[in-house]
Amino acid sequence: NSLCPTHLRIHRYRVVNPGDVILFRTRSTLSELQRIVTVSEFDHIGMVSCREDSDRLWLLEACGDKVVCLPLVPRMKAYAKEYAETIAIRRFESPEITEKMLAELATFTEEVKGKPYSCTPGKLMRRNSKGDGVESSKQDGFFCSELVAAALKRMGLLNRRMANSYYWPGSYVKGADIDKNLSDGVKLGDLIVVDCDSAEIGRAIKRSDFC
Repeated sequence: NSLCPTHLRIHRYRVVNPGDVILFRTRSTLSELQRIVTVSEFDHIGMVSCREDSDRLWLLEACGDKVVCLPLVPRMKAYAKEYAETIAIRRFESPEITEKMLAELATFTEEVKGKPYSCTPGKLMRRNSKGDGVESSKQDGFFCSELVAAALKRMGLLNRRMANSYYWPGSYVKGADIDKNLSDGVKLGDLIVVDCDSAEIGRAIKRSDFC
């Protein structure tokens, strides 16, 4: 198993911030097939997000049939209890996330909520295409990793060389495609596995100096 052996209990203190990515290895035959096809240990990804009208942290993800943004704490507890074999996070170590970045993320989140989940043959064919320089919040639908790429571009953390559809969940592990295409000066930390057996993701609220 190539997953980082470090386990993390998210309990009583803030360990994630808006923009950090959360990877999931879920329990289903379809998910297992996806991991085989994409040669990855993960089959789903979401992003820690924020909203201008709330002090809570939120999980932005494309799943089921649409893009949703749900409170981080209960959503992570539900994944740990019902759906996920493994949950891991990667936190941005640099640069410092600015108010402008957070405002862009909050706006992006509102723009994409409710858009359909979409993983079409056409998108798979475009996986090797170059990015068009557009954050794509106006596109019709999103695959989970495509949504995260679009959000990171909106925040200025990911360059626009590759199309959003270029990225799979496995692209976000350390040393993979996401690290090769981060904007100058941006660094994602190591993969940290959340201890799902005691996932006390308590009191995850925004710091006053964020948004």
